[in-house]
Amino acid sequence: MPQMTLMTQSAFCGVVLVLLAAAPVGRILAQTPADIAAIDARYRDQAEKNTELHRKGNAVIELRTADDRPVAGASITVDQQTQDFLFGNLVFELTRQDKGPADPRELELHQKRFLEVFNFAVLPFYWNSYEREPGKPRWDHLESAIKWCWTNGVTLKGHPLSWGATVPKWMDRFSPAQQETLLEARILNNTAGFAGTVDIWDVVNEPIHHRPFGSPMGKPYTLSEAAEAIEKALRWAHAGNPNTTLLVNEFDVVSDIWYDDLRPPRVAEAGGGSAKPEGATGPRDTFIRLIQELDKRDVPKYDIGLQTHEPQYDWFKPEDFLNTINAMEKLGHQVHITELTFPSNGKQITGGWRTGTWTREAQADYAEQMYRLAFGHPNVVSINYWGFSDRGVWRDEGGVVDKDYNPKPIYHRLKKLIREQWMTRNLTVKTDTEGNARFRGFYGEYRVAVRASDGVEQSFDLHLSREHDPRWTLRLGAK
Repeated sequence: MPQMTLMTQSAFCGVVLVLLAAAPVGRILAQTPADIAAIDARYRDQAEKNTELHRKGNAVIELRTADDRPVAGASITVDQQTQDFLFGNLVFELTRQDKGPADPRELELHQKRFLEVFNFAVLPFYWNSYEREPGKPRWDHLESAIKWCWTNGVTLKGHPLSWGATVPKWMDRFSPAQQETLLEARILNNTAGFAGTVDIWDVVNEPIHHRPFGSPMGKPYTLSEAAEAIEKALRWAHAGNPNTTLLVNEFDVVSDIWYDDLRPPRVAEAGGGSAKPEGATGPRDTFIRLIQELDKRDVPKYDIGLQTHEPQYDWFKPEDFLNTINAMEKLGHQVHITELTFPSNGKQITGGWRTGTWTREAQADYAEQMYRLAFGHPNVVSINYWGFSDRGVWRDEGGVVDKDYNPKPIYHRLKKLIREQWMTRNLTVKTDTEGNARFRGFYGEYRVAVRASDGVEQSFDLHLSREHDPRWTLRLGAK
């Protein structure tokens, strides 16, 4: 797991101390724009330094002739083609006729807009809609979206396998033991059946908000019961595909506020009973204690998914966001920012960190801040925006494009970050007398075009990654 350097930790801690000294205990009240701008600027500067330190690597190209002589003075153009880091969005609209593209022209536009920014896609596997009748999963509704993603090099994730809010009504006819057997079959079928195509899964969704399978009715569930249910789900998912990335996904953890406490009580959820575990404190502490309980059980390796769009009109403090990621890193788990949605519907900005309304520009500003902070943290491995267009997004006007797939400011802002600033494009270097050329670039796949001084040209494909030796020997004219 990537570790923050002492320098990076110290810098983050210094910014946190500034925040704590300037703010009252609890949720920070509105401050003057100058104060907030100064603090945000410190976080941005540190994120940029961390991005340079952790998202890029040094590379050496050793250029030689077919008979192993060094090629000096050659010009090498280095052009990144793909990114190792996962920048995602939903492709739910490609699986739904009611809210998806209405004709081939719209479909082509949707796909074009998606590929211009994102390399990671989330597929809907909500149990109550995916398997409306027992034993009849609607995999065919996903087939075209999967084929399109696969053809275009888009990494896929399935969401979710186990979530108390989407248990099918037909499950009511079965006993708790039988329901658990059916859940096991669902997890095994999907992880094994889609292995090699969908290798990232939100295995358990929102476990501190929903009663786990098998917990008794009539009383709050315990963290131990929740950990036991998660343990089973992780073991089943790992058995179905030992090479899959497993996630436990949760919300309220960044804001550290129980969102249900801010609105009328929700209706009884599937399984009934409390929406919080017994002995719950704050959401972050409760979730941390759940992870600690789970890790005592020697479960298969898993990552943490952090949702960051509740309360839905809050502009989160950078301190809360980074402190949560740091807490997960301390527990030994990598982090996926799984669900980001920022509105642009004119509603009031809440949370006390920023004031004003959620305009399209505010949506873009907040998105840029969150993406910079997340990409700048070495323990984050993916960022997923939760809503592509305004016609299909769960929150009013929360998409990155409008209902007609026209780009909004947030789209342009993310495209500039992801596809321009965070890619190494069209960099030219020359080989020295030993035939070596050096560059520093973002991790991903590269096309390298070589032009020797005698006019010989040849192209090569390379992969610069954190895990492998970044030195390649390329031979001109070799078959």
